Amino acid sequence: MSETDSRLSFERHATSKIASAKDLFAISTKGFRGEALASIAAVAMVELKTRKDEDETGTLIIINGSKVETQEPCSCPKGSSFSVKNLFYNIPARRKFLKSDNTELRHIINEFQKVAIPHPEISFLFIITKAKFITLAREVPDSVSSGYSETN
Repeated sequence: MSETDSRLSFERHATSKIASAKDLFAISTKGFRGEALASIAAVAMVELKTRKDEDETGTLIIINGSKVETQEPCSCPKGSSFSVKNLFYNIPARRKFLKSDNTELRHIINEFQKVAIPHPEISFLFIITKAKFITLAREVPDSVSSGYSETN
């Protein structure tokens, strides 16, 4: 993403590319739609690092509870990397409706796998408390094995 697009991606309704019902059947990316990213950023600590293939530097954006803390150039690989931490940290009332940590973790892993496993062309890394939990590495033809691994 460009620097402008990366900042706009956190604005409500700024990124929707759906103009008609027909457009729903032409979605081919895993990008966030409409206000999903803005909603996540409102209740979590979010970091985005992104760089277009043709650019030498990327953009770092850090948002905590909808407040942009940092927007600056950074060194990063091409593509976009999102980090979401401390979900609902700023909404104690919502936290009390969450189930046990293990139950919530199972829900998150289930959703992660639904998105990641069917797309071996995309690399995914799931980190819990600074430890790699699940790595789904991008498949590269004729290369050393890549794919699914779990560590505890």
